[in-house]
Formats: sequence, structure tokens, C-alpha cells
Amino acid sequence: MSTIRQEFVSNGIYAYRYEREDPDYQILICHGGGGWGGMYDRFAVPFAQERNVEIWSFDLPGFGDTGTRGVFTAAEQLAATEHIAAEMSASHDVPIFALGSSMGSYYASAGSYMDDIAGAVLSAGHFFCDGPGKNASRKLFSSPPLQTLMGTPMGRSLMIDLDIMIDWEKNYGDQEHAKWVVAHEKHAQQASLESWITLFDWEPPWPLSENIKPMIMLIAEADPLVPLDLAKKGFDYIGGPTEFVVFPTNQHQVMLFHTGPYSDALDDWARRQI
Repeated sequence: MSTIRQEFVSNGIYAYRYEREDPDYQILICHGGGGWGGMYDRFAVPFAQERNVEIWSFDLPGFGDTGTRGVFTAAEQLAATEHIAAEMSASHDVPIFALGSSMGSYYASAGSYMDDIAGAVLSAGHFFCDGPGKNASRKLFSSPPLQTLMGTPMGRSLMIDLDIMIDWEKNYGDQEHAKWVVAHEKHAQQASLESWITLFDWEPPWPLSENIKPMIMLIAEADPLVPLDLAKKGFDYIGGPTEFVVFPTNQHQVMLFHTGPYSDALDDWARRQI
């Protein structure tokens, strides 16, 4: 597959662009845990070319080639998301939809608070910037024993093994592609626990239950990493016009391995918003 992808750095953020001259709308991909912005060509190239949609993606701070691998704060990552959205807005006067892949749904859901984001696509996610999943994690990680531990050098040195947590070959959807991800030079194997906790501590400007922007969830009915009921519980918390679409497959990464039906559902939804 030939690529139309451009790569560049903006304000210290490593970014990717699948450019169209006069697009109908734009998509900003927020990648998942352990990933990077340039891992979605299988979806992005045909979607951009066949549907006249400009797509941007980027390496979140702490991942890929943005910042120090495995070290970040939620505030830095959200600021990077907002910066890239502003760059996109300056390029074309058409709606921008944030697309969060798995963990990237956290950042896409925060599009509710970003002026340049018109709506969000939450792809196989259950952990958003606000809601029951985040609140349960905050309760766990704010326990006095853990707070005491995190105040020590030992606590601040603890790392999360993302490869164990995700179990790519078992859960991703295609074993050979999962091996490619894990072996890639931009893959992040670990993230600091101290960094991870900032995701739970970040305070949204208002509850996501008061969201007014259109959002859609796209997920497999037998997702091996994100149980359907867990995803629906988190998504049902979100206010505003929402849609929940389930695909008859067992692949976590439906964007890459159930691409045709996924792309049709996304494009149909987006065009009904513009």
C-alpha cells in the first residue's frame, strides 16, 4: 500500500498527516497505550483517499518520538492533543473529529472541552477522561498506602509493563501485526506508574455527563481486552448525542482488522454531523 503520509514536528510533538486538498472533514487519531501515531496506515491511507477526509495523528508525550518514552503527565498529553487540533483547524475550515483508539479514547473524549474538536469517536475504549472507570481508578490509586509509596524514591521509580498489561498477541486482533507492533522502534514497552496516575488525577472542566458534542463508540461484540458491558457502562455516562455501534467480531483493534465495516460506520456517522 502506497502511503500519502507526511511526518513533521510541531511544538515538540511528532505528528503525521494524510493530506487532502479540500477535505469534507478531518480526523485526529489519538493512539492507544504502547503505540504511536504512525501505526494506523492500514486504516488511514484508504480512508483519506477514498472518502476525501484529511487525517492527522501524533505521538502523545511519553510515546513514540515525543518527549521521554514512558514519562508524561495527563496535562501535557491533553495540551498536545489540543495543539494538533488547532493546527488542523488552521489548515482547513471543516469539522474535526477526534478518534481515540483504545486508551486513546481518554484523549478523544476530552475533545468535549476543546474548541477545535466537533465530536469524538471512541474506538474499543472504556477508560475516558471522566466517568466510572476513571473514578474507580482514582479511588484505588489515592489510597493512603499507595500515596505513601508514591512519595518515596521507590514509588517514583515503579514502571508499568504495557506489554504484559495489553498482551498484544492474545488481544490485539492479529498475531503477526501484534509482533510487528512490539518489535517496532517506536513501541513503548513501559510507562512510569507516577505518570499513569496523572490520568486519574486530571480534573475535567465539567463532568463528561454534561457533554453536548456528538460521540460514537465503535467496538467488537467479543473484544478480548475491553468487555462490552464495561465499555457500555463508561460510554453511557457521557451526555449529549451518542451512538453505540457493535461489530460481530472478536478483535480489539477493529479499526485495523475490521476496517471496511468500521470505516463505513465512522464515515456515515461523521457525515451526519456536518
